[in-house]
Amino acid sequence: MSDAIAVIIPMFNAQATLRATLESVRQQTHAELDIIVVDDGSTDASPQIAATEAAADVRIRVVRQPNSGVAAARNLGAALSSAEYLAFIDADDLWAPPKMALQLAAMKGAGDGVGLVYSWSANITGKDLVTCLSAPAAEGNVLAALCRSNFVGNASTALFRRSAFDQAGGFDRTLRDRGAQGCEDLGIFLAVAERFEFRVVRKYLTGYRVLPNSMSGDVHAMYRSCREVLEPYYSRYPEYRPLIRKQLYDVIVYLMLRTGSGGIIHLPAFAKMLWEEDPIQCVLTPPRLIRKGLAALLAGSRSSLGSGSGSLRYQDLPV
Repeated sequence: MSDAIAVIIPMFNAQATLRATLESVRQQTHAELDIIVVDDGSTDASPQIAATEAAADVRIRVVRQPNSGVAAARNLGAALSSAEYLAFIDADDLWAPPKMALQLAAMKGAGDGVGLVYSWSANITGKDLVTCLSAPAAEGNVLAALCRSNFVGNASTALFRRSAFDQAGGFDRTLRDRGAQGCEDLGIFLAVAERFEFRVVRKYLTGYRVLPNSMSGDVHAMYRSCREVLEPYYSRYPEYRPLIRKQLYDVIVYLMLRTGSGGIIHLPAFAKMLWEEDPIQCVLTPPRLIRKGLAALLAGSRSSLGSGSGSLRYQDLPV
């Protein structure tokens, strides 16, 4: 069986970061890659950059679709390859050189019952500075853990077995149509976890770029997306309902902190969301945040999510 991995890169107006992302993919120590850049209707110089990279590396091909959203772009890329393994990387993220090799080895060593291998990740700024490290350890049957939190983090960390991706139905493109785009990653992780086990490679192989205010535009859509993704599991797994409620509650608090000072502007909306999820916790939340130091949390959130105050570059992390 071939060890080819299809690497799908959804792209929309990513001229500032695309070249670095493609370079990190091209530099993988596992060389048997089918690299598919899916241009989701870009209007900047991204297509020209992608074409230049494709001319330099025969493994890269570029396809274009009308703007249809990240889920549709990822699904199209997956459909265009026959590779047994699938990896996705957003056009602003980075991979460490051994990422594909280490995850493929973990996948093959674990057997057919494992459908997804993820890695640890580092949040990085626009200048590749590390601001936050994520090192989850969940393996095996992780459905309950995913109902509690999206510990995998983002699609750029994951390597999928093709059969697991297909059985999960790919990424849910209907979220965009429902005005609830944002949690497609969590959706497919949950769908795979219902059917397969997970494994983790305990190395910081993914650089996940988080830019200031990148999520402040529509906190309602993010919250709605998370609710819609989790709703089927709330119905199908009554035993996990407390975990799902906790995840939704945490998402609301995260969004409030993630928007920094914008969280004050959205405070009535956040209060309504919290009340709907858990009235008791809604009452307890303000004192808890005050005890921790709301101002410090907001300042820390802005710093850890993109201010560039760190000094360690992602490329300097040990792998």
